[in-house]
Amino acid sequence: MGQVLQNATRPNDLGYANLNPIVKYNRYTKDSYMERLKTSFASKEFINLRFNKTEVRKSANGGEIYGIQLEQDYYSSNYSDHGYLFLELNLNNPKEPLILIRTWQPKPDPNFGIYSLEDFPIQQFD
Repeated sequence: MGQVLQNATRPNDLGYANLNPIVKYNRYTKDSYMERLKTSFASKEFINLRFNKTEVRKSANGGEIYGIQLEQDYYSSNYSDHGYLFLELNLNNPKEPLILIRTWQPKPDPNFGIYSLEDFPIQQFD
């Protein structure tokens, strides 16, 4: 989880404003993340999710590691947004799947697009 921080409009020393967004990344344990979701969901009258352009790819590094890219529209009684979600999943133990990486982008990056498996090198699995 994370959030895009707003820059002040003051120009830097070279006379140009910094137009690149600053992203603050948050790290949570599974329990704390689930508790935050529970609190968030309880505060909403409804939540509507729509997924488009979903792509699932298996990692070339072996094992049951998968990357999922999707476009998401999120609407609730007090918030809405549109963006791109990437999940990297470890399914080597199907009874205990792990989300290794979760990213959110409000729009594709002009230099590389949407995050994918290639952006997060993982260890080789035998």
